[in-house]
Amino acid sequence: ADRLKTSILNPAELEGTVVTATGAAVHAKDRWYALKFTCSVSKDLVNATSFTYEIGPEIPRNKWEDLGLWE
Repeated sequence: ADRLKTSILNPAELEGTVVTATGAAVHAKDRWYALKFTCSVSKDLVNATSFTYEIGPEIPRNKWEDLGLWE
């Protein structure tokens, strides 16, 4: 993966020290894929302490512009 956007389909949420993104997207090998992730961060919000994710289906190229994605 070389790019990640957190709020493509739904806004990411920060609750305390946990970031949850259910509408993110990740770019790899010239394609974008839907992504869900949860990331726990340090109290100063600087360092990730855990990260779990689920890769979803490929996002069709004809939807990239509407979603703010690029090549």
